Amino acid sequence: GPGPKREILNGSSVQRVADNERVVMARKGPPLAGATRLADLVDAEWLIAGLRDRAEAEFEEVFSVYGLASPAVRTRAESMLALAVLLSTTDALALVPGVWATNPLFQGVLQRIVVGEQLAAPEIVQMHALRFPLTPAAEFLSTLLQRAAGRPFRRG
Repeated sequence: GPGPKREILNGSSVQRVADNERVVMARKGPPLAGATRLADLVDAEWLIAGLRDRAEAEFEEVFSVYGLASPAVRTRAESMLALAVLLSTTDALALVPGVWATNPLFQGVLQRIVVGEQLAAPEIVQMHALRFPLTPAAEFLSTLLQRAAGRPFRRG
């Protein structure tokens, strides 16, 4: 999942799996498809679903980095599935993981609105308490996740 924002206590293993980016997504053929800057989208209706506890703060942070006021949020989705359904059936926009833009599940239903700004997101990490060693099945899953992310698996 997303890397923790606060410092991890000793006794935990945090291993980076992949970088992450956010992209702006909308239903296919959105009214704001021609937007090229985040500022062009401030007055749009937005949906949010955060990776961390307070999704609103995470959302506001993306805009404040560029000196923009945080847009009004229409709805907070509690799952990515709910967010996808709302995106595909309304004119609202959402900041989602970059992999959504190329995921075959969303082709023909959602479209990316490409803005010039880089929309940072927490890196994707694997975490576990060191006092609980991974089972062989969990270790194998960890290896598969690392490979899928294009990173060589490293023990320890």
